[in-house]
Amino acid sequence: MATPPVPTIVLPSKSTPSPPSSPRPPGSAESPLSSSTFLTPQSSRERAKTLVATNEADNKSRFFTHSSSAPRTIPTEYLALSAKMTPEEELDGIGGWAASLSDRTGLAEMMGRRRNIISELGSTEHSYLDQLNALNTFKDTVTQQNLLSSEEIDNIFSVITFLSQAHTKLYNSMRKRMGSWSCNAAIGDIFVNEVRFLILYSHYFNKYVTSVNTLLSCREKNSAFFKLLSKTEFSSLFCGLDMFSLLIVPIQRIPRYILLLKQLDESTPTEHPDKPFLKEALEFTTSTMTTLNKKKEEAEAMAEIIQVQSKIPDLKTALNSDPSRRFTSSTDLSVNGNKRTAFLFNDILIVAKRTTVTPEKYVFKGQMLLEICTVHDVTGKTNQILLASPDTSLTLKLKTDEDAVKWKDLLREGVQYSNNKLLTTEDNAEGSSDRRTHTDFVKRRLDILTGLKNTSKQLAEQTEHILNAIVTPLLKSTENPASSLSKSSMQGLLDATQQLFSHYSSVAAGLENRLAQPLLWSDTACEILNLAELETVFKSYVQHQTEANAAIEEANKNPGFAYWVLELEAAEKKSITQVLHKPLCVLSELVPTLEELLSVTPHKNADHDQLPKRISALHKLEKSVTEHSGPCATTSTTTPSKVKKTPSPRRF
Repeated sequence: MATPPVPTIVLPSKSTPSPPSSPRPPGSAESPLSSSTFLTPQSSRERAKTLVATNEADNKSRFFTHSSSAPRTIPTEYLALSAKMTPEEELDGIGGWAASLSDRTGLAEMMGRRRNIISELGSTEHSYLDQLNALNTFKDTVTQQNLLSSEEIDNIFSVITFLSQAHTKLYNSMRKRMGSWSCNAAIGDIFVNEVRFLILYSHYFNKYVTSVNTLLSCREKNSAFFKLLSKTEFSSLFCGLDMFSLLIVPIQRIPRYILLLKQLDESTPTEHPDKPFLKEALEFTTSTMTTLNKKKEEAEAMAEIIQVQSKIPDLKTALNSDPSRRFTSSTDLSVNGNKRTAFLFNDILIVAKRTTVTPEKYVFKGQMLLEICTVHDVTGKTNQILLASPDTSLTLKLKTDEDAVKWKDLLREGVQYSNNKLLTTEDNAEGSSDRRTHTDFVKRRLDILTGLKNTSKQLAEQTEHILNAIVTPLLKSTENPASSLSKSSMQGLLDATQQLFSHYSSVAAGLENRLAQPLLWSDTACEILNLAELETVFKSYVQHQTEANAAIEEANKNPGFAYWVLELEAAEKKSITQVLHKPLCVLSELVPTLEELLSVTPHKNADHDQLPKRISALHKLEKSVTEHSGPCATTSTTTPSKVKKTPSPRRF
């Protein structure tokens, strides 16, 4: 959130001169300033001295009593410093420090830049103090009306009072110096002497999140406080801002100091007496900010979230409940053909409809947790994105193709972040039990699918061996004129075995590729495992294996063929019937594994409907194989009754 702009004051043209303005009462308008005020640096300095002296009592009263008057106009001292001067006026009364500098024109330009930066430094400090005082005034009112407890007041306003007092001292010192300004004057020494109070900001930064959360809670639960706040926000007392905008301003102040001090240092000659002070002030301020940077990022992230939340009054989710949530982007777009505004965070998408432009207000229309979503292209629509979850889908139509590419990347990053978080998060303040259950289910699904990947690789190797060592030699043996083995039966067995090998290889490769990326709980095992194809391939193999067994048994009546078969069986240490039956033994292991996978499948996942159908079909096939060929003696079966059942996750 950017710092509010400094009020702009337009100076009248030289054709309408007027005398210097007299001191004004608090809250009154600034008198027009004429060009005659800035004829020379000396006249500006004399006028500023008068203003400082006459307004000193007023300043102290305004700063320390936190009056509720309107924000003050920019003081004349800062306007005088920003006036345009000729090179001669710029260097009027220059000291001996510049004696060695021969380029007077370049020096005059540098001093002009320096003077303008100092003017900006003073005017922004003026505006910042108005904002601090606005918070203090509101704090005093809340305290006097006894609207909040002392703990709530302390949580919301933190060290605002101390910051206001410290910045008042800095502001008065700067204003006094600017009232007697010359090209020889320094400003850095004021910072060196005054800015040690910046350590107060560590307290403010550390309590910022608590401050915002307490404010949200009090707004929601305390009607009297909410009524007062609603009347005050966006008023002149709040400098036209809301409470959340005022609370973020101190977070952004130190970086502004660093920027201006750096510019001032660059615009100050090495020989100038202010140079060493500026370097010291800049070094201290930068060092302070370095220690606060992480808290600053967290505070600004929270401010962005609160800003969105305040725009959607009927929002169903407390966006600030998750400290790791970050606002990513927002845009106007079409959602399923309706004109909407989307607010994207790193873990959730909020969809709303705009109701007013100033201030921005929206009606909540829906949300999607990215942890359960997948992102897809829309065929032939380069400016559209399909965001799908197990129970719904959104077609997002962006304004341009470039916007669609950007949002597609942001959505995919959010999906990946959300799923990585599920796999690593141990606990959350809100719904921690459900979150742990969800995380445990994702991990168990990952373990099961990893096991199925390894099993698929082993089965592919096993089937390939059967294909090369048994089935292919059997088919070739039919070319022998003396062979009585049915060629059609062996060809059918070869085709069925090749299909089985191709299926296992495809599943193993698919799982390898899918598990190389973070597993989404919305991923469907039926699709990855291609269980529909597996059922078809198994049925085909059972049919051709039965026919092949019968053909081999008939061919064994030939002594020569029987002897050759014995050699094959000796190499395998099993009968050919047992070897050909081995691929079917996987059914006794696959069925209970899929039942365990179903037990850790969320209700909204498509597998929750598909897996029971596939399990039932495979279980019937297993039963048929067992009745026809008997159980696999070398394979330990696991019956469904022995599988440990886990309740489905409540959140889904």
